[in-house]
Amino acid sequence: MKTQIKFLVLLLSIISLLFFNGCDVVVVNNAPGPFGRDGLAFFGVDYETYAPYSYWDDNSSIPYNPDLGYYYETAPGTYNFEYFVNPEEYWYGTYEIWINLGQPGEPNGVPGADGMDTYFMLICDPEGYHMHYDESYKTGIDVVSDTVPVIIEKKEGKLNYRLTIQKGNVNTRPAHQPKFITK
Repeated sequence: MKTQIKFLVLLLSIISLLFFNGCDVVVVNNAPGPFGRDGLAFFGVDYETYAPYSYWDDNSSIPYNPDLGYYYETAPGTYNFEYFVNPEEYWYGTYEIWINLGQPGEPNGVPGADGMDTYFMLICDPEGYHMHYDESYKTGIDVVSDTVPVIIEKKEGKLNYRLTIQKGNVNTRPAHQPKFITK
């Protein structure tokens, strides 16, 4: 009888081990992951035909004597600018740069997608600002009058800005001290 009890205890131990070993306990964590990284903002000044006579803006991320055609990392915000096409005439206005926010996290702790970086190159030409998308598409501005500003706004992936620009001259509006002068 004792042998049968020992055998029964041993058999129940083996069966319970096999039974509990075959069960998986799954803990589901539906907590969302962290937000993705916000995109960065970049701004630069360039020209196509003739370098601007001088350039000024109040964006502290753009150094004095900036490298033309180079993107500088900048904070999102609204900045004033002006560039002279000769000693008397210039274009002035504001540019506003936004960032693309990171996406919310997904279930099970998966991080959200990062926001795209924003790029804006102010191309300073004598006839006013224009821009290139790839190498094939160019947009310019139509100036109605020297007293009416033109507004250009883009919110498409990497292009995330608003530009207000109009023509001026030293006889109608005082100018700022430039960050660089073409020599």
